[in-house]
Amino acid sequence: MGHESPDEGATSDDDPPPAAPLPYTFAATDVPHAARVLDAAFTDLIEGWEGWGAIEKAVKEFTSPLSEECVRVLGQLAARPLNLELRGRPGTDLAVGGGLGLPSIRDVGADDVALWEALAEEVTAPAALARLSDLLFLRRVGNVGGHARRAGRAYLDAVGDRADDMDTTTYLVRAWTLCRLVKAAEVEGEVLDEIERRVDSLVAGDGKNRPGVLFPLVAALCEKPLDATQTTSLRDHANTVLTTLASVVSRADLASEVASMRRKVAGGAATAGDLAAIDGDELAGYLRDADASPNAAVRMHRLEAAARTATTRGMTNHARDIAAKMQAIRPEELGMQRISASSSLPNWVPESYLDEFTRGSDWRRGIAVFLLSPNAPSGSVSSLREYAVERRGSLGRLFSTTIYGNGLPQATFSSEAEQDRHDMAFAGRVAAENHGQLLAIALHRISERFGTPDLDELTGLLINVGAADPRLARSLAKGFIYFWAGDYEAAVCVLIPKIEAAARALLRELDEGIYRVQVDKSPGGYPGLYVLLTELEKLALDEDWAWFLRWLLLGPLGANIRNEVAHGFVTELTPTYTALVLRAAAVLITASPIADDLGRHVDVLPQLRPLTGAAHIADTILVKIATAGLRLHSAVEGRRARLRSRLLDGSSGPTSSA
Repeated sequence: MGHESPDEGATSDDDPPPAAPLPYTFAATDVPHAARVLDAAFTDLIEGWEGWGAIEKAVKEFTSPLSEECVRVLGQLAARPLNLELRGRPGTDLAVGGGLGLPSIRDVGADDVALWEALAEEVTAPAALARLSDLLFLRRVGNVGGHARRAGRAYLDAVGDRADDMDTTTYLVRAWTLCRLVKAAEVEGEVLDEIERRVDSLVAGDGKNRPGVLFPLVAALCEKPLDATQTTSLRDHANTVLTTLASVVSRADLASEVASMRRKVAGGAATAGDLAAIDGDELAGYLRDADASPNAAVRMHRLEAAARTATTRGMTNHARDIAAKMQAIRPEELGMQRISASSSLPNWVPESYLDEFTRGSDWRRGIAVFLLSPNAPSGSVSSLREYAVERRGSLGRLFSTTIYGNGLPQATFSSEAEQDRHDMAFAGRVAAENHGQLLAIALHRISERFGTPDLDELTGLLINVGAADPRLARSLAKGFIYFWAGDYEAAVCVLIPKIEAAARALLRELDEGIYRVQVDKSPGGYPGLYVLLTELEKLALDEDWAWFLRWLLLGPLGANIRNEVAHGFVTELTPTYTALVLRAAAVLITASPIADDLGRHVDVLPQLRPLTGAAHIADTILVKIATAGLRLHSAVEGRRARLRSRLLDGSSGPTSSA
C-alpha cells in the first residue's frame, strides 16, 4: 500500500499549540519610525479597531523597519475605544480593560510603557499626543496630572475646526472628562468655550436631527463648572439651549432626556411652576412623537407611552385627553391581521362526543353529561406549560407582546415568565374555544331533539346533581333557558354574579378563617373573584379548573368576560363563549352550599350601642329638629312642584308662597 502524506498546512491533535506572541523590547531606534507611523495614522480622529487598521496601513506605506512586536504595541494603543458614558452620566472613557487582542492597561509591559513615554515627546499629530498622554495618565506614570492636562489640550487641538460629528463630540467630551478628573479648571474653560460654540451651531442647524452628536455636549454644559465664576453664564446658556430643544424634539426618549437635564440645571431653586412647565414640555414631546407616527398602530403605542408619562407626572387631565385620543383610533385602523390555521378531523371524532348528549330518552341525560364532564375546557395546566416551554427560543419570543382589548392596549409581556403565561393562555384559548363550540352544538342538539326543558324541572335536576342552594340552581337554569332562546347576553349577565356568589359560599364553607381575613381586607365589601379563586385553589379547587376559570372570567391574559360584562364593554357574545360560561357556573354552583348562610354571616361593621343620659336627650332634640326641618322642606317642594305643573300646563290662577 502506498503512503499518503498529509496535506500541507493540515494539523492534528498532536500538534503543539501556537506560540504566544513575543513581548516587545524597547529600543530607542524605534521611536522616530514609530512616531512617524502614529502621526500618519492619527491624521483623522481615530479610535477603536479602525485605529489598528490605520497603523498597519501607515507601516506599509512607510516600509518602516519596525519589528512585529513594535507594530503590535502601536496597534494596541491606537485600537483602544473611546466610549461615551450612558445617557444621564456625561463623559467619555478610554477603555482600560482587556479584551480581544488588547491587554488591560495595568497589565501592559514596562517596555511598552517606555515606548509610550518616548513617543509622547516625539509625535506631532494632536490626536496621537492625546492618545499617548491619556494612556500615561490612566497607567499613572510620572506626572499624572500633567499627562491629563496635556491630553485634554491635545484632544481639543485635534478637534480644531473639523465639522461636527460623533468623533469631534467624543474627543471634546473626553477632554472635558480629563479636566474634571484632575481639577484642571483653566483647560476646562477652554474646552467648555468650544463645546458652547458647537452646541449653538448644532442647535441653529440640524442638531435636533443628530442627537448623538448634540446631546452629550449639552449634558456637559449642565454640570457645574470647576471655575465657579462661570456657573451662572453656563447655567443660563444651558437653560436657553434646553428650552429650545424642548420645543422641537419629536422623540419620546429625547423629550425625557431634555426634561431630565432641565431639572438638573434648575436644581433646588426650581419652583413648582418651573417643574410643571418642564413636565408639560416633556409630555408635548411625547405627543409630537405620537402625531408623527406613520400608522395607527405606532401612534397607539406612542400614545400609551405618553399616557404613562402623564400619569407618572401627575397630569391627570392630560392623561384623560390622551386616553380619548387612543379611544378615537378605531380597531380596524390598527392594521392587525388575523392569522389562522385549520386542520381536518374525521367526522366520527366530534360526533362520537356529541352523540353522548342525545342518547337518553329525554334531555336529563344530556344535561347531566354537560354538568359532570371532569375535564376543564382549556385542558391540563401541565400540557399548557409544556407548550410554553417549547415556544422558548422561537422567533415570536424575540419581540414583546401587547394585548389589546376594545381597541386599547391592556398589557405588554416581555420577560420569559410573562411570555410563558401568554403562550399558555393562547394554547388554553384554542382548546377552550374548540371545547366550547362542541358544548354549544351539544346544547342546541338537546333542545332540537327533546325541546326546551321546563325551568322548574331543570332547576330540580341541578339540585339533584349537587346544587345545595335552590336560588343559585334556578339562576343556572335560567342561563340555560336564555341560551336556548338565543339571548346570550342575558344568559351571561345572569350567571356572572352567581359564579362569584357560589365561590364566596364555597370559600366560607371550606375555611371560615380565610374568608374572614379576605373580608377584613375590604371592610364593607367582598373579596374579588381573583382572590376567591386563588384561595379556593389552595384548599380544594383542581388546578386545571382554577386556571380555566381565571382565563375565562378575568384578564388581561384571559377572555376577561367577568370584567367586560361588569364594565359594560361586551356587546355581543357568541354561543361558544356562552356555553363556556354555563360550564364555569355549573362547576361552582353544583358544588356550592347555601350562598348566604346566616349562621355563618360575617359582621363587617360593629353594632352601634344605644345612647344614654345627656347624649340621649341631645339626640332626641336633634331628631325633632331634623323632623321639623324635613316637613318644612317637603312642604316647600310640594308647592314648587304644583307651581311648575301650572306653568307647564299654561294654566293660571292664584299662587302663594311658603
